[in-house]
Amino acid sequence: MKRLFLLSICAAAVSCVSSHDLADNEELTRIAESEYLVPVRQGGVDGSPFWNIHSTRFLYAPAFDFDVVDGAEKYRYTLKHENGEELVFESECPSDNLSAVWSDVEPGNVKLSVEGVNGAGETIGRAGERKFFRAYPFVAKGDAPARSYREAALKACLYVHNMPAVQHWKESKTPDMSYPYNAYVCKIIGATVRTECLLAKELPHMRDEALSIARNAAGYLAMMAGSEKTVLEGWPPTYGVAPDDVDSHPAKVARLNAGKMMVLEASVPGEAYLDMYDATGEEVWKERARTIAGTYALIQRENGSWPTRIDRYTGERIGQTDAYPGHILRFLRRCVEQYGMADVQMTVDKAEAYIRDVAMVAFDLTGQFEDSLYDVLEPYSNLTNFTGSPYADYLLTKAEPTEEDVMNARDLIRLSEDQFVHWDYPLDSLGFRDRVTPCVNEQYMFEVPIDASSADVCDGYLALYEYSKDSLALAKAKALLNALTRAQDPVTGQIPTSLQYTGGRDLNAEDFWLNCSWWSAKALLRLDSILRQEK
Repeated sequence: MKRLFLLSICAAAVSCVSSHDLADNEELTRIAESEYLVPVRQGGVDGSPFWNIHSTRFLYAPAFDFDVVDGAEKYRYTLKHENGEELVFESECPSDNLSAVWSDVEPGNVKLSVEGVNGAGETIGRAGERKFFRAYPFVAKGDAPARSYREAALKACLYVHNMPAVQHWKESKTPDMSYPYNAYVCKIIGATVRTECLLAKELPHMRDEALSIARNAAGYLAMMAGSEKTVLEGWPPTYGVAPDDVDSHPAKVARLNAGKMMVLEASVPGEAYLDMYDATGEEVWKERARTIAGTYALIQRENGSWPTRIDRYTGERIGQTDAYPGHILRFLRRCVEQYGMADVQMTVDKAEAYIRDVAMVAFDLTGQFEDSLYDVLEPYSNLTNFTGSPYADYLLTKAEPTEEDVMNARDLIRLSEDQFVHWDYPLDSLGFRDRVTPCVNEQYMFEVPIDASSADVCDGYLALYEYSKDSLALAKAKALLNALTRAQDPVTGQIPTSLQYTGGRDLNAEDFWLNCSWWSAKALLRLDSILRQEK
């Protein structure tokens, strides 16, 4: 009730907020609070694993894999908050969830201890203990974006378009390596093509210039795919020419991973080629996308999975981690449904079965990043929103999602929020937040809020809203995307990749990944389209 009271005071101070809006916001906040009492895939229930063994923060009431104490008739749960408050409840199980007191736990650091108790009420042993951060819950505020979602999206794309390294493509068929991230061939140059195709569609007066850039960049992707004899027909390499700054992070990653291919990454040029076909009608681009899809089929394993990394020349897998192929399936389904590539459907079916029967059972949403050491990590030690949210979007946008599809999608969305969304953040010793809020962290190994992570989670929320008209999902998506518009430079249009402030209280605009900006723009345009359709 305290949060709702404060919410109403703040909202009343804004003259444009009506009493009806206030009531709606209070209701959404209440619904969010009630949903946080339901654990995300509670470990030990219906065979679910304890996926949170490395988790350090929670929005939804967690449950932990604690030990049975011999002779215990029940278990006493004690939560000690950093503010001195102590909450106690009892259960017959040492691994019960904390919903009994969760709504009373204020945001902050918490120490949980669970002790076995005998019939006389005496403590006879420790079942387990855990320290974690009780994250700030969602509070509906009804705030507005700094500019319209469409304007924000197009400004973001125009910033990319006007970058010297992107303008370079107008006259050149090779990348400007003064922008070091061009070393990530599929990811960055593929996103360059997609950004320019979007501008050609949305801003007709820019069509010729945008397509001249897109054509040269897409041509480079095709050239790189055929420049060496590999077992991956049609696939450009994950890593290409070294940046001018040979000591930069991209240069080091490219050297470390020379000859290795991130299997997920080939879907980016695949989508870029389809965008080129849509923009130009030239069959060559569709055929190049078909070739990429065909190679996915050729290297798919019998159980429907793909390894996360493989050797480009031998096809042998590198490491033991399987890819979580949400982005691959988005591309392959597009090939089938929009371009009539019926032969790709079998690849889709096999991959869906693998995720349903293996990946969703394990519920280990391991990071799929080229600079992560995921091949030597313990299970569940580097979760990320980038595995769960895209697949939730995929499931909910199927022509006829099953009940199991919807259940899995909701769990993936809830997991992404639980572990990575920061609706608010503690103040530092000087009274500042060190990040734009709300925001979304990328992964356990990189606890930094990234604009594309916000967009990624929003795709899940927006898919849920489109499927079920879940007003809370829409409110959450709006809140995250509104924050991106506030972080956006109002003059240049740049949405910073990192939403974390530096020591000078400025956003770091230099470490800019244009592919992240692409995903932000896509999410902004998706929300704009939804809202326009409902007018």
